[in-house]
Amino acid sequence: MKLTQNKLSVILATVVAGVSILANCMTANAAEPMKTRLENRYVLAGSVDEIEVFRNGIKTIHVIDENGEEWLYSYASMEETPADGQKVTMIMNNNGTKTIHDDIIEDVLWARPDEVNVD
Repeated sequence: MKLTQNKLSVILATVVAGVSILANCMTANAAEPMKTRLENRYVLAGSVDEIEVFRNGIKTIHVIDENGEEWLYSYASMEETPADGQKVTMIMNNNGTKTIHDDIIEDVLWARPDEVNVD
């Protein structure tokens, strides 16, 4: 195979582009970790296991997370709650510790079934 000036230019351009991409990847990996501003927060999936309604109108949901742990979250009487058995996403705060015993739920995210577009 005879290398012409055009073929040699294409090969050289491909090698330079490949080296440039690899150099950019290595530079990005070597950079400092990006600060996400999570401030001790993490996301945890679960499903509602039980809903309790107290005489004063306060509602409490029991959520079983993806690890089998049970969590409680309360709502005011006028707030809507997820349905029994509904999947939810909990925004958790670990309070700066590594154990889950002092973690708290800051918010519970869920969608009403009539508002979910399944198409």
